[in-house]
Amino acid sequence: MVVNNPLIREWRYLPQIFQTSAFAEVSSSPKFYRPLQIVTYLFNYKVHGLSVHGFHIINIILHIFSSFFVFLLFRLFRFGKTGDWLSLIYTVHPMHVESVTYISGRGDCLYLFFSLLFLLSYFLGRLKNKWFYIVAIISFSFAILSKENSVLVPFIILAYECSNWVIIKFNKKRNSSSKGQSDDDVFGRKGSIGEMTTLDKRGIVVLFILVLVSAIYGIFRVYSVANGNSVMLSPIAELNFYQKCLTLTYSFATYFKLLFFPYPLHMEYLYVVKSFFNSYVLIWFPLVVLIFLAILTKVARFTLHSVPFIFFCLAWFFVGLLPTLSLVTPMASTLREHWITFPALGLFCLIALVLHNLFDRGILNIRMFRKKVFSREIDFIAVGCIVLIAYFSFFTVLRNKDWESAKRLFSHDLKYEPNSFVLWNNLGVEYYRDSQFELAKNAFQKSVDTSPNKAYAIALNNLGGVNEYFGNIDEAIHFYTLGIKHGLYKLSYTNLAGIYLRRGNYRLAMELLIEAESSFPYDYELNYLMGFLYFQTGNYAASKHFFSKVPYNYKNVGDIFKSLK
Repeated sequence: MVVNNPLIREWRYLPQIFQTSAFAEVSSSPKFYRPLQIVTYLFNYKVHGLSVHGFHIINIILHIFSSFFVFLLFRLFRFGKTGDWLSLIYTVHPMHVESVTYISGRGDCLYLFFSLLFLLSYFLGRLKNKWFYIVAIISFSFAILSKENSVLVPFIILAYECSNWVIIKFNKKRNSSSKGQSDDDVFGRKGSIGEMTTLDKRGIVVLFILVLVSAIYGIFRVYSVANGNSVMLSPIAELNFYQKCLTLTYSFATYFKLLFFPYPLHMEYLYVVKSFFNSYVLIWFPLVVLIFLAILTKVARFTLHSVPFIFFCLAWFFVGLLPTLSLVTPMASTLREHWITFPALGLFCLIALVLHNLFDRGILNIRMFRKKVFSREIDFIAVGCIVLIAYFSFFTVLRNKDWESAKRLFSHDLKYEPNSFVLWNNLGVEYYRDSQFELAKNAFQKSVDTSPNKAYAIALNNLGGVNEYFGNIDEAIHFYTLGIKHGLYKLSYTNLAGIYLRRGNYRLAMELLIEAESSFPYDYELNYLMGFLYFQTGNYAASKHFFSKVPYNYKNVGDIFKSLK
């Protein structure tokens, strides 16, 4: 997505970024259509090349601004100091490590940033100035171009507005006009979204347009992915709908555990539930539900006008998670830690709502948590929050230690998910780079063996590369062919074509490269091989055409161009 992406190296490719996938592929499934993410990589590359520090800095800046938006939202919701502390806890939570530390996680950073800006702008437009609706529309457009999950964000606000409309109608039937009530938040303070007892027509129009756009775009994306030419390899993709629903018990229980007890952390979670008689179905998920109902019991003490905000919190969590649950389109894993970063804010809002309600109604008195110790009054709520911040910060630092080395990261995560074919392949790549070829070969073979139907194209290609290094050319051809068969993998095309070129079999090389060129028209190696092939066969016009797509400093393109002139 970064190192081997030719589109991030030249400004002239800016229009093509919006016409291809995140991997610069034209005809592949548009599951990873994230042009704004690639545009930010282009800016990064033009400023500092492939230096990792610049990429990390942008991710950190995006996370800081997202955390600031959370703080502003909690202030808008009038959660008081409770919201301030929870926004700090959210900022340091280790669930962010995967998206902030991982350079390719830029899409998640952008998705969180623009989705939060959209929510904040919409409610500011609702309460303060209608011009904020324009910011909301722009930020939502950028969110869609950052990551496909954001397509459902307007439905979170729709849940609020619909429940708000129902409450208004209900009150009118009871002859309790909203005019006699304060336009307050759920705690009775004016100027927040909790008890907005009227509907804003302009906001409803904006929301209706965005929901309509989201629905059309979402249907188009689901249809495109379902009819695309790529197959998602993951254990959950092979389940039927009933089994996927059973696996939700594992997903929700694990996410709940990660939010409060974030250890151990690892990139991939591939566990699936195939039978009703499973501990997650019978024990752990019911336990989570009981805890959740206990929270809602406290919420039930709220006034009727707080119901829309409660629906808003629940929609934020469940709608935010929906795109990752594999119910509509299969995902690469059963769950991943960074998938909870945006939906978790729904639970954070609900927790803040409950705590603030308990304090506000006097069920818990702030003074109960203030004690005099050595003649000084200590706020034990603040102390408790500081302890939580230190607790989550510790696990954040601990997890970042794993990311200091790629080999350390993959080895660590494989301890907790030994069937991750992606991690086995990545570990094999690190062994190969360290010239540990036998270990690399074993890791690639393990990756193939643990992948569904032994069809992981990247590992098959890498097995071909190891065999080619050892001189087993026929074996290499076999694995490169499988890499093309199972995944139309770009490197399999170029590696196999390279063997045919060295053997002088120009016809087979040409067939392969023409097939690959339709999917990867901007790849440097592919265009170089096409140019070289046409050069060898005497078609200098075509050779010049393909070499023109390759930088002069790529291999010996500059020298070849001189000879063509």
